[in-house]
Amino acid sequence: MQLPMLLLLSLPLLLSMFNKVGAQFPRQCATVESLRSGMCCPDYFPVFGPGTDRCGVSTGRGRCVQVTVDWRPHGPQYIHDGRDDREQWPIRFFNQTCRCSGNFSGYNCGSCRPGWSGPTCSQRINIVRRNLLDLNAEERRRTICYSLKETCRICYRTPLLAFPTGTLQQGKTPVISA
Repeated sequence: MQLPMLLLLSLPLLLSMFNKVGAQFPRQCATVESLRSGMCCPDYFPVFGPGTDRCGVSTGRGRCVQVTVDWRPHGPQYIHDGRDDREQWPIRFFNQTCRCSGNFSGYNCGSCRPGWSGPTCSQRINIVRRNLLDLNAEERRRTICYSLKETCRICYRTPLLAFPTGTLQQGKTPVISA
């Protein structure tokens, strides 16, 4: 078996060895105030100061709305009922988030949905998804290198929050890491 293919197949195993993290949020929402208020509606382009253009509402990109979740019960195969912060995501942390309009996307509606580009996200882009096994050796090597780099890269847009369940409800401050 070729080395790149072996690396690709062992990537999930390598990633599972790292410690689990509580959640990953946009930098603007990773403040104690945002977590306590339950609102993650960052400004797209605040002309008149913070909080004046939540979710790009001034340009019609999106708006800040109440989060709705599926309250149907889990099946008997799910044994962590009530003990997992991923249940009813994201209301464990936020009860208001951005809902983007049209082809806008992102945590603050500041980017385009996949397959769209341009300042108003109205230009269609054809994206061709290729099977990794159909790539030649050099393309496979580059793809695997990019994937491995992404697992080690520090992203300043989305910090990691690590705190046990119930931390905010108990009035404790979460740990916010870079």
